[in-house]
Amino acid sequence: MNTVQSAEKADSSVIDHIMASLGNFSVSDRDCVRELWEDYINNHPQSTYQFCTCRDFISQNTLGFACFGKHALTETTFDLYWIAVDPANQRTGAGSDLLAYVEQQVIRQQGRRLIIETSSTDAFASARNFYRRHHYQREATIRDFYAPGDHLVIYTKILIPPQGLVVEPGWEDSFDRQPGIFSFRGPRRSRHPG
Repeated sequence: MNTVQSAEKADSSVIDHIMASLGNFSVSDRDCVRELWEDYINNHPQSTYQFCTCRDFISQNTLGFACFGKHALTETTFDLYWIAVDPANQRTGAGSDLLAYVEQQVIRQQGRRLIIETSSTDAFASARNFYRRHHYQREATIRDFYAPGDHLVIYTKILIPPQGLVVEPGWEDSFDRQPGIFSFRGPRRSRHPG
């Protein structure tokens, strides 16, 4: 089992290590993460950016991290800026646990929609598949956004059930009650009445 919680200053070196170990992130990407991280550490909890880390419950090794925040000039929209799992720890459920934690935090902060932007290149195919598996809808593509032939792909997900959708009692019990700590056990599925 993995645990996810708000990131701490001591996580700085492991976040740098994870970004450096992933082959699909450029130096500019790593610099961007470092800039957001510094804002988070220096201005927490007033920072625009929120970081969380996923740890193995037994070893306490950090498996991955995510960065998200409220989208400027909107009432209920949030962005997932980064989600990354150390290559040595992929296929451990860490990415899914991080994403579930981010979604729950967005809901707790009165968020309704989460936006994820990614690249159309082959290097990010597994990321796009990951988002689709977690019920994100491809909302838009902006051609040649990053570079010629490298399009921006935008995924979104509505996080609050629309009116008329019945959520089974107990869905919120899939999250630990300790503030800032999340252990993923899997939410129950929503279904339409009838």
